[in-house]
Amino acid sequence: MNIEDMKSYTASFTVTKSNEYTIKFFAPSDEVAAEMACDMSDDVDFVLEHGDENENDDVDSVELDCDPKPDKYQNSVCYQNRSIERWCDQWCRDKEV
Repeated sequence: MNIEDMKSYTASFTVTKSNEYTIKFFAPSDEVAAEMACDMSDDVDFVLEHGDENENDDVDSVELDCDPKPDKYQNSVCYQNRSIERWCDQWCRDKEV
């Protein structure tokens, strides 16, 4: 997956109905970003570990609030956590995107 061909997205997740976690990631299209965010929501540990909140809650589930939104400034430099990048790369390889 070549990052130059990707757009930057932000997905919001509600954790235990009180905390909102956001994760910035790259995807090749809106449709793929929506699928990736949906799969992220199935992995509670991933969202808790990589979300922008630093709380150690005991959580039963994570809900995706809505489809991820493309970031406002696509041409600006946007950094992605390396482990999120690895997750996204693996996801694309598994789905053959």
